[in-house]
Amino acid sequence: MLLLGAAVGIIGVAAYQCVAPRLIGPLWFRRSTVALASGVVVGSMLVHADGIDFRVLEPMWFAIGLFVLLPALFGAAIGAVVDRVSDPTSFTAQGRRRWIIPIVLFACFPLTIVVLAPSALIFTVWLVARERTHLMAWTRSRPATLFARAGWLGIAVLGLVALVGDISALA
Repeated sequence: MLLLGAAVGIIGVAAYQCVAPRLIGPLWFRRSTVALASGVVVGSMLVHADGIDFRVLEPMWFAIGLFVLLPALFGAAIGAVVDRVSDPTSFTAQGRRRWIIPIVLFACFPLTIVVLAPSALIFTVWLVARERTHLMAWTRSRPATLFARAGWLGIAVLGLVALVGDISALA
């Protein structure tokens, strides 16, 4: 179960890193929208009519609420944690801790290599491409930004539609 949590955390950080540059508004609004989107998208994956959880757990509204609330809380926390750890003045970015902390975490969860290896490869390719700004200049254009925001909004709306459909099927 800890490995599943570690893998979900890695995927959540990667998703947040993709979304963060496109978020709009003040900090509280950005964190709230990430939390709401996480709740409905992941909640729509967890809540389904043929799941035994919603036949066994009573009351049903409470079980559904928890299955949506937990990913929403994760979404609310991930922004604060990633922003803090990414800060150059953070204790995680100073001295030997910069390398020791990831090594210790990997030693505690070695099977996360299944998620970590592809993520590291994608992240490395992204960093190299980002360094070559002439190749990635189009991503900073206004149309590309609007397209990316529309895509992320579309994912959240589809998650909400799926969640509402699953809840109505359960009721």
